Amino acid sequence: MGLKKHVVLNVALTETQCRTAAAPAKNVKKYFDGGGLCLQVTPDGKKYWRLYYRMPGSKKQQTVSFGVYPKVSLKQARQRRDEVKLLIARGIDPKLAAKQLRQDRAVALENTFADVARRWLEHRAAVKKWGKQHQRATRSMLERYMYPRIGDYPVTEIEPTQILRVLQELQSAGKIETSHKLLSATTQVFRYAMITIRICKYNPAADLSELLETGKSVPYRHITDPAEIGRLLVALDEYTGSPQARGLARLHPLIFTRPTEIRLMRWDEIDFEQRLWRRSEDETVRRKNVNAVPFSRQAWEIIASLHLVTGRTDYVFCNIHRNKPFSAGAESKVLKSIGYHEKIVPHGWRHTASTLLHNQDYDSIWVEKQLGHTDKNEVRGTYNHADYLEQRRRMLQEWADYLDTLKANVK
Repeated sequence: MGLKKHVVLNVALTETQCRTAAAPAKNVKKYFDGGGLCLQVTPDGKKYWRLYYRMPGSKKQQTVSFGVYPKVSLKQARQRRDEVKLLIARGIDPKLAAKQLRQDRAVALENTFADVARRWLEHRAAVKKWGKQHQRATRSMLERYMYPRIGDYPVTEIEPTQILRVLQELQSAGKIETSHKLLSATTQVFRYAMITIRICKYNPAADLSELLETGKSVPYRHITDPAEIGRLLVALDEYTGSPQARGLARLHPLIFTRPTEIRLMRWDEIDFEQRLWRRSEDETVRRKNVNAVPFSRQAWEIIASLHLVTGRTDYVFCNIHRNKPFSAGAESKVLKSIGYHEKIVPHGWRHTASTLLHNQDYDSIWVEKQLGHTDKNEVRGTYNHADYLEQRRRMLQEWADYLDTLKANVK
């Protein structure tokens, strides 16, 4: 049988009265504090806070629990009563609000930063067609710097200062570029959370860039002196390493695509009739503004010679022993072995070609198309989908002939 509830004491409570309130022999004793707040004492000596209330326009009396005394003190119970009264005044039922709060808390615990970041990374990589290398690099960066600090926190409970401390530590260590890349990824994680998780209402990383040091943009090491370029090309011709490494280092100046793209060139992308590299989307590498690359006579000679070496494998620049493409550092090792690593890096050929071709008054659109850049003129870029293949073919042949001239002038 349930306990009868009828002993009522209407006296403003003190902490001492709450502490010394004796257990009744039977029934439940109620000690009211005002505003509907009540301390209920049961015969077994347990004490519970309850609030009696009616919603506006309703005669039905309802109760909501505030917890157990003394874990919840008199002062805390009064604070909760006042908070609930404000909800009631706004037409919000505190029982429903409490239920929603519990549900929101459960959702928050199921959506830690690490959980959301993993979902964001998977979604972003699929939508933006990230290559595996870029995907791994982004995941590794988050796992190394953010997960240990905020990975286990619900995204709804992370403060800007927590993120800022991680970024400032990176900047203090001189990792300026890494700090900005990390902030960009973190900002996108929270933006994804705001869209996909109902309870995530703001982005704590949104405005932190204003508090970070901006690193100076330093171009990749490259050479623009024609005489020095000639000496470098001669040194590459004389390199005695593997045919694949030599071919990679010699082909790059002739077509100046991105280093990762050229080393992952596949034989099934080579059009032998048209002498074209018909680049395709590849899940292993993020290729920007994919377009066909025409080969000059000199470039085609390199491709043809490599076909005798790696033609039965998937990749043009294939490590035959491992049946995998050459590593990202292969071309740099060649430059280092011939003494040029401090003067130019593989990506530097793009700067070299861009500078000299523009100086020779080649159409900027042709040069930028060969570099795989988007048109900076947004309107023109939207409507102009031409790849200028024949113009680029002529430009690359004249560029290859120019490089031969530089080599011939080396004394």
